Amino acid sequence: MENGLISQLNRVRKIMNTQHLEIINISIMNEAKELMGDRFVTMVEYFIEDSEGYLAEIEAGIKAKDEQALIPPSHTVKSSAKQIGAERVSEVAKNIESFCREFDKSDPSSFLKLEDLAWQLKEELSMSNNEFKKLL
Repeated sequence: MENGLISQLNRVRKIMNTQHLEIINISIMNEAKELMGDRFVTMVEYFIEDSEGYLAEIEAGIKAKDEQALIPPSHTVKSSAKQIGAERVSEVAKNIESFCREFDKSDPSSFLKLEDLAWQLKEELSMSNNEFKKLL
């Protein structure tokens, strides 16, 4: 039992490791700025505003123990973050989406893992939002 728990914890740590990624990938951000022009700042502002709502949806899905409810908001955050260069946010949202698609209802710790991922998403969103405010 203990080895199984250690294995699960190591899996979550591996899933949650985003330190190798940049908070904001400047190259991607600059490409998006070039494509969007003056609208880029507005797009980032919408991302920051909308991501709070999507995070609330993710947290509500976890509270309701409805992993399928987490897929649409995590997918949207993943895609939006990737487009503007918020690599860590995109990666964590991708991990939430993947985890929910492969959800193991027989594992009592599955929702605890989702809580950890949601916490990490909240932290990464905060860091990326702060970085965007400095860069724009």
